[in-house]
Amino acid sequence: MKLARRTPASIGGARRLAVDATTLGQASAILDDVRARGLAGALAHAERLGDVPPGAPVVYDRAALRAAHEACSEADRGVLARTAARVRRFAEAQRDALLPAVVDIAGGQAGHHLVPVESAGCYAPGGRFPLPSSVLMTAVTARVAGVERVVVASPRPAPITLAAAHVAGADQLWGIGGAQAVGLLAYGSSGHATDLAPVDVIVGPGNRWVTAAKRLVAFFEGLQPASLSQLGQIYAAQARFKDPFNEVIGLPAIERVFKHMFDSLHEPRFVVTQQVLQGEQCFLTWEFHFRFKSHQTEQNQLILGATHLVFAADGLVTLHRDYWDAAEELYEKLPLLGSLMRWLKGRAKR
Repeated sequence: MKLARRTPASIGGARRLAVDATTLGQASAILDDVRARGLAGALAHAERLGDVPPGAPVVYDRAALRAAHEACSEADRGVLARTAARVRRFAEAQRDALLPAVVDIAGGQAGHHLVPVESAGCYAPGGRFPLPSSVLMTAVTARVAGVERVVVASPRPAPITLAAAHVAGADQLWGIGGAQAVGLLAYGSSGHATDLAPVDVIVGPGNRWVTAAKRLVAFFEGLQPASLSQLGQIYAAQARFKDPFNEVIGLPAIERVFKHMFDSLHEPRFVVTQQVLQGEQCFLTWEFHFRFKSHQTEQNQLILGATHLVFAADGLVTLHRDYWDAAEELYEKLPLLGSLMRWLKGRAKR
């Protein structure tokens, strides 16, 4: 048999994203609904997609997880205990390999400390077969890291999955899967018999819907200066970006636009309020929250706008165009120019 020869150029051209544009759009719509309606939205999608069988509980507390463990056979309990012990031993070795460090420098000290997040969401797929191993590998690891609150989500959880959550030390298990589970873990829900506070991080395997949801939540809700290096996972190399102040092409230029935003404003963040997907195009409405660095530094500012995105076949963004009224939304917030803009608007109305 003769193997075909491949050049680096041909390998690079064959790159594919884990999630296509259609899946990203549909997952985003589910996330928007869960963010807006909380548990009611998550349940609506869970029931529509068959995650929650009729009459089945949605949330399992520690007592329910313990009862499921006690109902397992002695052999199954033994397998769970031995597997959890192996996962725990490896996680402890990983944790102990990462040590804090302090170095004396001129004028003081520099160093780093390892601090666990306060809460973690652990996703375990349901599918045709239960995957208690996913529960153990994520929830046990979180406990070893020192995470205080561990929540598991898994659609149609089998008794062995519930038992694994008990062995791992999970606080709760929510019987919901897919993008709706990721949204519930990310945004939380209140006003129900059992409230769920948002978690700090979501881990675990999943299908393309779970992957798409985690990717969107991680990027749009957590955009920080350090994440600008990941723009290539969202934008095509020659993507076009346009807003009222910029019109640029290419990843380096787009990165400069976002970097300028972080350099000029204090704690800027986007909140996507609505999303509509049509073919390979996506339309977003959003709130942009920030504070000025040079004046009115304690006053929270808000700009409302919309974005038009066009995707390539591989799911990367080729066009990003923002629409917002610079005169009304930004200029009027500036001390001197704002007075002039308000006076001009008043004159125009006479």
